[in-house]
Amino acid sequence: MNEKEQLIEQLVAQKDKVFFYCVKRCNSIIDAEDLSQDILLDIMVNINKGIKIENFDYYIWQICKNHYSKYVARIVKDRDNIMFVEEIDEPGNELSSLDKLINSEKLAMINAAIKLLSSDYSEILYSYYIEDRSLSFIAEKLNLPLGTVKRRLFDIRNKLKEYLKMERLNGRKAFVPKEYETHRSGGASLNPEEYTYGLIQQNLLMHSYGNPCSLEDYSLEMGISLPYIENIVDSLEHATLLIKDENGKYLTNFIMVDKNIDQKVLKLVRQRAKEYTKLIVEYCKKHFNDWKVLVNNPLLDDNKLMWSYMFNTNRKVEYLDCTKEETKKTMRHHSHIVEGGSWDFCMSEAYDSEIKNFQINECIDGNGVIGLQGLLYPGQRKIDGINSEALKCIRWDNSANWDADFELFGYLLKNKNIKYSDCVYTLKSAVDNMVKENYLRIEDDTIKFNFVLLDFEKATINKDDEYSTELIPAKQKRKEITNEIIDIFKDVIPEYLYKDLDYIANSYFVANMRQYVVMAFEEEGLIKPVNENRFVYNMFCWERK
Repeated sequence: MNEKEQLIEQLVAQKDKVFFYCVKRCNSIIDAEDLSQDILLDIMVNINKGIKIENFDYYIWQICKNHYSKYVARIVKDRDNIMFVEEIDEPGNELSSLDKLINSEKLAMINAAIKLLSSDYSEILYSYYIEDRSLSFIAEKLNLPLGTVKRRLFDIRNKLKEYLKMERLNGRKAFVPKEYETHRSGGASLNPEEYTYGLIQQNLLMHSYGNPCSLEDYSLEMGISLPYIENIVDSLEHATLLIKDENGKYLTNFIMVDKNIDQKVLKLVRQRAKEYTKLIVEYCKKHFNDWKVLVNNPLLDDNKLMWSYMFNTNRKVEYLDCTKEETKKTMRHHSHIVEGGSWDFCMSEAYDSEIKNFQINECIDGNGVIGLQGLLYPGQRKIDGINSEALKCIRWDNSANWDADFELFGYLLKNKNIKYSDCVYTLKSAVDNMVKENYLRIEDDTIKFNFVLLDFEKATINKDDEYSTELIPAKQKRKEITNEIIDIFKDVIPEYLYKDLDYIANSYFVANMRQYVVMAFEEEGLIKPVNENRFVYNMFCWERK
């Protein structure tokens, strides 16, 4: 047998080891087969060329390394945490370089499997096999019965065998996470958005969305050790964002919206917008003079008053049904016994969209004197793809927002005759700040509100108007559109989340229809842009009695 034939025979003997090497590093069996064939073919070509190979085992290992590096660069170049083990600490002349690599891969698999054990199990394993402690010592250290330690050690061995047989790879979310935006209605001391801020939390919740998961499932999918997963899952369950099914597995307890469904719903809102906005426009045209009578503020012209009336009317239609009894039926689906409060919650996949959500602020001052609504403002700093000068007035960083001094406004209402010159230094400083921000104005030493201030003696007219029969057509149109949104979501969300359908449909309606309301009033010439350093005409103030 000549030298070339001997090398080919050695190569055939090593082909299974080459394939095992590839299986441990590739995304799939198909990739492993392709990679191993490329490696074997490359070696065969070089043998036929008559290349001199002094150490055949080392040569195979080098070819494997080179081809795998190319595979990583081509297929998984974004996976920074994938490392190639070039050296092995354990000596052994009887093993080839490739054998050593394969053994190190087995050790890496065992280490990965150990990470899937809960903290109490992994501590027993470490103490027994690494620290060489006796079972009685471990039992005393962990304050556990000796029988419990023995049983857990037995369970550990079975779990490790199970994990090693599965030969599962880390899930896609460990390498290609999705990013979500959070949306909440209502509130409590516990803020669900604080529990879902990180990518790990978001993608963990995505994995168990309609897909019951154990802690081990999360760990494998996320590529994170089990003790860390346990801590994250505990916090999400505490916040009621995760629940357990009848088998003790975890399910995500709110609706998650991917971008395809998001775009489908937004397309529906855009198509139906004119039907809805026409009804709001007609109502406001008819009753605008009634609104002007309510507003006790001569500083505001008709344009500024219409801005406020538009928002006020649209808000009634958005959040109130045709009767008080129907409105009272709306309940939030998350509540917390310990933290108190209730809320609804959802997350949507983050992506670039021409449509920007509108939000709402409501606040009651600490003394309970006034209520104040900053009715609408875009949730983003820029509004792209929409040509509307009116919308630019109420961008996020320019409109009435949480920076208004509500307690100051309440104090001024209780002390209506106070002069600016009589204010103490601290009060004058607070007033000056609100003047700078356009909420207040000083005229003839009198402190005046620069936004809609309802005439309190006539404000009951506005309250009675909430359930006006003339608003019913607009409310019915809103319900018609939200029912179509519900039909879209019904086809894609898990059945156990049907309880959240009303919330998700109304959220999409109110957050995205508002911009079309503004543009409809602008097209009708009912409102014009107001270019001031702070746009405060998307809010109004009323006395609480």
